Amino acid sequence: MFVASYAQDQERLSEPDFKKEARARFLHTFAAYPMAVPALILLIVILLSAVFAPALTPYNPFDGVAAERLQSVGTPGHLLGTDEQGRDILTRCLFGGRYSLVMGFLPVAIATVIGSILGIISGYFGKAYAQIVMRTLDVFYAFPSILLAIALSSVLGSGLSSIIIPISVILVPPIARVAEATVQDIMPEDFIEAAQTSGAGALKVIVFFVIPNTFGRIFIYCTTQFSVSILSASGLTFLGLGISAPTPEWGSMLNALRQQIFIKPLLTIVPGLFIFVTALSVNILSDALKDALEATG
Repeated sequence: MFVASYAQDQERLSEPDFKKEARARFLHTFAAYPMAVPALILLIVILLSAVFAPALTPYNPFDGVAAERLQSVGTPGHLLGTDEQGRDILTRCLFGGRYSLVMGFLPVAIATVIGSILGIISGYFGKAYAQIVMRTLDVFYAFPSILLAIALSSVLGSGLSSIIIPISVILVPPIARVAEATVQDIMPEDFIEAAQTSGAGALKVIVFFVIPNTFGRIFIYCTTQFSVSILSASGLTFLGLGISAPTPEWGSMLNALRQQIFIKPLLTIVPGLFIFVTALSVNILSDALKDALEATG
């Protein structure tokens, strides 16, 4: 009895140390990944700049001065120049980040919930459910994803929802596939069999055993889709779908400024640079998180 009590005490004492060690290994691996910390800082700066845009600029993103139209990058008072209507481009990029980041995050969040549920159900219950769910989702692979998004956005009309819904739809199938494959990998494990043998219901096994052991891989894959979502949303607004002028958004700004590419080429680069830097930062963070999670086991 004394030996058993001592072993239990040691186990309780060692558990916090194990968690601390795993946390330290996670942070060390993440920080050691090339450019992970700068990418994180840059993404935080972009996010905070979008949130606190009104406090960071004296200009209104909708109002311009005709006499100051097409000012060059570096002009005093207009660091990134002005657009074809004399509106400050930096101001519009800061405010535009609100729409672009929302259109990047919301579709991924929605698709993660729906795709994970479908994939986990397919992976856990086996072939019959997988045939129904996954074969239905295969229909979406019959169309190029961007063309499907354009078609859906055109049908839905203007507005933020006409961007969020189509992108969510095209992201669900790949997320569901990853979730299904991840669940199938752990189904032969002893702890799943033990939980089922003990009489636990399917919902209990999924919630307490399947999801905790598949969350990491699914989450990492979903973070890679954030950049896909931003690029897709910017592409749709570049084509004039969804959000309409004069609402500031990086893709629509790029579309408006492209007409000045031979007059003021640097101005046309600015919104595209915001899109590129944000997408690149997210991809770097996703790879760093993947390595860090693998290092912690």
